[in-house]
Amino acid sequence: MVTAWPCVVCRDGSALEATSRAVQANSALLSKAVAVAARVRLEATGYSALTEVECWYFGGVLTLRGHVSSYYLKQIAQTAVRGLEQVEEIVNRLEVDPPVE
Repeated sequence: MVTAWPCVVCRDGSALEATSRAVQANSALLSKAVAVAARVRLEATGYSALTEVECWYFGGVLTLRGHVSSYYLKQIAQTAVRGLEQVEEIVNRLEVDPPVE
């Protein structure tokens, strides 16, 4: 959803500054909301290892970071967050830890 901001530019640029701050705040809220939605989907998989995955969102890109025990879990994480609104690209930076002997 795009919000139209009424803008009257004052000579000192204060309206432009206020609009810029509002856009930045809106962007931060969107980033947080998408990251939280991704975490909810990861938790809904039922795999406890995926509850430790970090989710970062900025500018249409959702990045997954952390460690998992298998390539299967890495793929499950990516599949779980696919299709989220606002996400145009998923960058899966999950690292697969070697098996413990």
